[in-house]
Amino acid sequence: MELTEIELSRFWSKVVKRDSGCWEWTASTNCGYGQITVRQKIWRAHRLSAVLAGVDIPDGMCVCHKCDNRLCVNPDHFFIGTRADNLHDMINKGRYRGGSKYRDVCGKGHLMVEENQLWSSGTRRCKACTRAKEKVRSARRKLARQQARLVRRGLRTGGEVVVTVTELESK
Repeated sequence: MELTEIELSRFWSKVVKRDSGCWEWTASTNCGYGQITVRQKIWRAHRLSAVLAGVDIPDGMCVCHKCDNRLCVNPDHFFIGTRADNLHDMINKGRYRGGSKYRDVCGKGHLMVEENQLWSSGTRRCKACTRAKEKVRSARRKLARQQARLVRRGLRTGGEVVVTVTELESK
């Protein structure tokens, strides 16, 4: 695609070159990415920049940022890839904020290696955390059973607790 002189000057008037090497878009954005309307078509600014630089973008491919700056329109900071490539790039750089499917550690800091994962309904869970939760549940059930026995024997009344979890763990 070739732009007219007016369209080119309109595009470049919205770009500021930073010391980082990024050429940042300063005009309209959508989801953090620059956007511009050219000939009644809305373009992502970085995608149009790649086209202007002569980069061939096959159908279904993405223009991905190596610099992780969504506002950057410097074609030297781009690579062409699939959505999966872009996702893997994001994960490898530690920028993924979604679910636990791609994280290296669980919320408690346990490594999510093959030996320490459980899959249930398409969701990955940490085995160590699951075991710890099950231990607590089991201790609570055991406590409830023991307290029910004490009530049946008449050693406990409705509101007072005679046996605690720590007492159960020591037995």
